[in-house]
Amino acid sequence: MRITGYKVSIGDQHIGSTPIEEQAIDAAKAYAVEKGATVSVIAFIDDGRTREINVHPDGTLDRLWEKSSTTIVPGCTYTNHNGGDYLCQSIPDDNSAVMERVKDKWTLVAHGIEKYEDGTIEWDYSTGGHWKKEPMMSQENTRAEEIEEEQEDESQQLTL
Repeated sequence: MRITGYKVSIGDQHIGSTPIEEQAIDAAKAYAVEKGATVSVIAFIDDGRTREINVHPDGTLDRLWEKSSTTIVPGCTYTNHNGGDYLCQSIPDDNSAVMERVKDKWTLVAHGIEKYEDGTIEWDYSTGGHWKKEPMMSQENTRAEEIEEEQEDESQQLTL
């Protein structure tokens, strides 16, 4: 996914266009304060999709992500465009999902998720990435259980 340009506008009034994100956001913020009105910034993506934010006079932003016709479901595993498999753990809001990378349990909150017709997914950005930590006691118990099973196997082999 590559953004090709940005359009800044208020309603139907075109304010300007630029290929530089910071320039578009800064112009929208300045114009919103000057006019006391909400300004729209639309990002155009090379695959034909768009992303939009509204910049309010007080400086706050609303992200109005274009919705996909297909949604992801908690409990299902999806492959991203890089080939990694991710388990959707939960969907905390309309624009994000808690995803866990299957191979190593890396967990993150993916924002702006898009699911394609072929079933693959991608997201605009992620936050809160972390490794899942097992409690130390759980690790010790697991190792103790392994040792116990090994001893049982050895004693069964001796009795045969």
